[in-house]
Amino acid sequence: MKWFNEHLNWTFGIIVVISFAILIPLAVTGATGPAIIGGIIFAAINIAGGLWVLRKKGQSPWYVVLAIVFYVGFLVLMPLLKNNKSNQDENKKISDADYYKDRETR
Repeated sequence: MKWFNEHLNWTFGIIVVISFAILIPLAVTGATGPAIIGGIIFAAINIAGGLWVLRKKGQSPWYVVLAIVFYVGFLVLMPLLKNNKSNQDENKKISDADYYKDRETR
């Protein structure tokens, strides 16, 4: 336990790797339920580990709240950007032949 107290940045890196190791197998199943459970476990492990590391460093735990804002913002923003891109793709569909013909004339 002494090593973890002396190397707090590495400790948090190990915590993140462990949480990703739990998240990835649950997320790639294709089902929504396990992916949501994996996301909750991922967030819980990172929040608990982040609070522990910040407490040991003597930093404010409000940095964890800031990280949560970025996580939630990412989760909200990605589907919105994906839907926006799919709408753009539907408006600009051209055949492969037209695409390559247009490139040859340049």
